[in-house]
Amino acid sequence: MHSVCLTGDSSWAILSSPPLPSPPLPSSPLFSSLLFSSLLFSSLLFSSPLFSSPLLSPPLSSLLLPSPLFSSPLLSSPLLSSPLLSPEPQLKGIVTKLNNRQGFHLQLQADGTIDGTKEEDNSYAVFNLIPVGLRVVAIQGVQTKLYLAMNNEGYLYTSEHFTPECKFKESVFENYYVTYSSMIYRQQQSGRGWYLGLNKEGQIMKGNHVKKNKPAAHFIPKPLKVALYREPSLHDLTEFSRSGSGTPTKSRSALALLNGGKTLSHHELT
Repeated sequence: MHSVCLTGDSSWAILSSPPLPSPPLPSSPLFSSLLFSSLLFSSLLFSSPLFSSPLLSPPLSSLLLPSPLFSSPLLSSPLLSSPLLSPEPQLKGIVTKLNNRQGFHLQLQADGTIDGTKEEDNSYAVFNLIPVGLRVVAIQGVQTKLYLAMNNEGYLYTSEHFTPECKFKESVFENYYVTYSSMIYRQQQSGRGWYLGLNKEGQIMKGNHVKKNKPAAHFIPKPLKVALYREPSLHDLTEFSRSGSGTPTKSRSALALLNGGKTLSHHELT
């Protein structure tokens, strides 16, 4: 502030007044107590392990320290935030060929037939190997979108739906060969697994007749590329008619109809 005064010799003088003092803070005990409590709460909040928890710190940080990134209208859109409306692939698997030690590529033909082929450029010999558990995979034909499955009698068949019979345990054998055995069926007395296998003629074998130490059960995956997959929806076996799915039942004759509707010979059954 400046003030003007008139001196005795009729001259003007400008005097500078000192700045006004700041208003004193209330000195009541109640105000001091509230101020101390507020500071103490802030100190405890930011030093608390709860605040620094990796599970709680992101939402707390976003509330206390707003960021333009998290407040963007694009990120807050309900279309992007809802996983049901925009599901993303979450499983990393491979597109691969499965070369058998007998000299064949496993193939799943358009009619559902499962066998071996020696054709290098056969598109029906390319599979999606989808991880569905710890060392557990689903084997799906790329062309047909059918899953490979094994029933409770050891027969191999194909299924449009992913069921527990479509789960195979993937195990590494000696010399880096890989075996695929049913996750839910095995020999009741010995506990020996039932394996995917091809005989010397490239024909599919019953799982309970394939031994893991024989060439019939040994495969070498030949990955073509890495791919991302959505987790398959698991269907219960009781949802489908076993006869309608192509799975042979105990009431059928030994010449079971499966593998694309092809009648299996006695040699293939054994």
